[in-house]
Amino acid sequence: MTLVRTIVDPIPRALVDPLSGAAEYDPSQEGSSLARWWAGPSDQKAAYGITEAGTGVSSWVDRVGALDAANGTDAQRPSYLSAWTNGKAAVDFNGTSDRLTVTVGADALLAAGSDFTVCMWGELDALTGATDNWVLDFSNGYMALMFETDAAKVGWFDSAYRSTAAPSTGVHFWCWVCDSGVASGSTVYQDGTALGTATVTNNGLGGVINIGSEGTPSAWLNGKIGRIEVFGKLFDAGAVARARAWGQSYYGAP
Repeated sequence: MTLVRTIVDPIPRALVDPLSGAAEYDPSQEGSSLARWWAGPSDQKAAYGITEAGTGVSSWVDRVGALDAANGTDAQRPSYLSAWTNGKAAVDFNGTSDRLTVTVGADALLAAGSDFTVCMWGELDALTGATDNWVLDFSNGYMALMFETDAAKVGWFDSAYRSTAAPSTGVHFWCWVCDSGVASGSTVYQDGTALGTATVTNNGLGGVINIGSEGTPSAWLNGKIGRIEVFGKLFDAGAVARARAWGQSYYGAP
């Protein structure tokens, strides 16, 4: 009789980036909820969907749905940094005009009332100017992820709901977890630590996602994005910790 022994490793293993040979956090280990994934960890930008034209990034294609976040106007394109922090790449938004926009249409993972999580490894350069720093805007007039200038907070803009403690400038890992419609059920994390909670309702996608600005546009991100991931599910503390632990090594983030 032949016995077959199956060993299940309970510890999620990082992928290896075939371009750099470095360990790369695999967001798909969080299940099938990964909806969008814009990443630029390698200096070989074409392999990560980044195209430059003129003086900036004209196109950044997500690695899940191949959605193209683009800008056809050269003066409004963010810059590409091949060596941002710890030798890794990022897209740099100037805080005054840079943005990338992608037409999404309907998305069941981010439908009105649904829960979602957004993870970002990036850098906030400054909380200055008259407008807030909008990281990601679902273009429905209500839902955005932002660093708020006037109140020096990081959180959501959703029907005037803004939340939590002051963000820190420099390189960090931020995670927005939206438990839609639940009183004080939504949490924002910086470097794995919860900064506070808010009551937030997901109003659904307005057909467009803006990266680095809101839809008008009149508010911009003054900072850098190494990678940004959108999940159609709630992250628990374990998932937040896994994502953060990878970034501490890969990006040298806190």
